[in-house]
Amino acid sequence: MSAPLLDGQLLDRAARSRDVTHAAGEQRDGWIAANVLDFIAQVSLLFGMLEVGEAAMTAGPGVAYLWRDSAGGAPLRLSSEQYVARFGAWCEALVRSGAEFSADVGEDFPPHFVAVATCVCTRIFRIYAHIYHHHFEQVVRLGAEPHLNTCFRHFADFVRAYQLVDSSERVALAGVLGVLDAC
Repeated sequence: MSAPLLDGQLLDRAARSRDVTHAAGEQRDGWIAANVLDFIAQVSLLFGMLEVGEAAMTAGPGVAYLWRDSAGGAPLRLSSEQYVARFGAWCEALVRSGAEFSADVGEDFPPHFVAVATCVCTRIFRIYAHIYHHHFEQVVRLGAEPHLNTCFRHFADFVRAYQLVDSSERVALAGVLGVLDAC
């Protein structure tokens, strides 16, 4: 992956400059939940178009992502395919339980909702980091780089606005974020 590959590959500014702020009167946590569910679907589709083989879940030299189940236990070193499969199953269980991502209209989300959304978004960010570091050339060959960049740009703007990914995580894609922010 290199910056020149990103140049000129974004959809127009209007298409990627979505307002990430929830509307006045709209429940903040409901807005976050709806967007996080969309981000899960987007990154799953993007990763699903790739032939990843047994590539380790990393984002360049010295950046390895381990899987840790919510119940604790030792972190596991997984292939990217295994990591994303566990991510999908974990997200499906979260949604299916209805405890975090399903609040009745007018009802508050649970107090731990933002912590759960932060964990989900951190894992999404790691999947994007893996895609950019290890599969960007494949994305280019598929002609999908405008879609990848647009999805990631919206995701990055959203998690920055709601502080859902720690700045230490963003280091893995500092170059990509710099190029996208300059556009």
